[in-house]
Amino acid sequence: MKLWAMTFPQLGADFVLLDEAQDTNHLPTEPAAVRPYPGDAYLHVRAGTWQSAHVCPAGPRRWDRCAWLPCGQSAPGERNHGLSLTSQIDASDSPFTRFTALHLPRPRAAMDTYRAAARAAQRPVSLPTPPPGVRPAWGTLGAAIDHRLRYAFTCQQVIDGAVREGVVSAAAWCASMRRPDVADTILATGRDLESELRFLLKQERPDDRGQPILLAAAAEDRLARLCVAMVWFEEVYRCGVLYPGSAIVRLAAELTLPALLAQVPDYMADDLTAQVRLAQDALGELRAGTEAEECYSGPVFAGSRAVGGADADLIAGRLLLDFKALKDPVRLPPAAAYQLAGYALLDFEDLYRLERVGFYLTRSGQLITWGLGEFTGLLDAQVPVPELRAELSGCLASEDPDAEA
Repeated sequence: MKLWAMTFPQLGADFVLLDEAQDTNHLPTEPAAVRPYPGDAYLHVRAGTWQSAHVCPAGPRRWDRCAWLPCGQSAPGERNHGLSLTSQIDASDSPFTRFTALHLPRPRAAMDTYRAAARAAQRPVSLPTPPPGVRPAWGTLGAAIDHRLRYAFTCQQVIDGAVREGVVSAAAWCASMRRPDVADTILATGRDLESELRFLLKQERPDDRGQPILLAAAAEDRLARLCVAMVWFEEVYRCGVLYPGSAIVRLAAELTLPALLAQVPDYMADDLTAQVRLAQDALGELRAGTEAEECYSGPVFAGSRAVGGADADLIAGRLLLDFKALKDPVRLPPAAAYQLAGYALLDFEDLYRLERVGFYLTRSGQLITWGLGEFTGLLDAQVPVPELRAELSGCLASEDPDAEA
């Protein structure tokens, strides 16, 4: 960083966005005369503008010409939704946390019923078996099995929007680093990834209720690798980072879809296949009792935008399902209960007509569900679901800087 600052680089930007500035020093701001606008809980970067009622009273500022300093490593042009639902749950002063403190104040009963069900099952847990000295990529595997199991219920959405955003963000980052050749290969690989998924899903029909969830060995392995490749791009979008050690960066200008799929370790493909095998029995009845047309992959809700982004895993019929790839099924954090309730309550218009909510534990093959009203009651709600939705909608609207006066 010091060597970079000593070059006195010309940033060519009207504003400089510096993430985690509280943990850095004066070096990042030396290259330019900077008037600082410190971030706070009211700072939002969304839809190409940034604003904060506390530190920028002039209102929204365009960031078409903003520079992203290397200490953050966020992809230029990356769309930042501010606090997502999960981030709001983690933040003690967020609008959603204030809502839960008033209307869903005690998660203990919900967590107790969950843990009792998880313990009662006493199921063995399927774990990955990487080569010696290799740490499993837990996050990547968890996101990949999410995608794979969605396809068992519906293939209407070939590729998640977050994956497309990740492709664009990764390409934008490489272009900003004066590597247009790499940016072009990333965009081409993203197109090939979607085309290959479309072809495979049409050929294998994994959502066909007339065949098992687990595909033939070669097809299952291929789909598993495609799911991992999707997650590698999705991680760029969700984290705002293109890590130097990622398969995308390692391949650089040599990136192609076959080369990317070859980077997926065998243990990852095998682990996903083992989890799909567990789902055959655990999710078989639920799958058989629904049609693909009444299942929704990665559903968003009327209130998703108000919390900065909220997309659930799956809706199957009237059941909202959250996939959890837990090493220890009993150790589910209370935040997961609020996340599940949050998704259901953000359906302000009752578009999905949800009746039940639940978790599916992908590594132990266990489905745990509750009635929606029962679940909010276990979180100590004192009013029915429609009133909770109205209260949440009003709470979020009062905090939204874009809301009309």
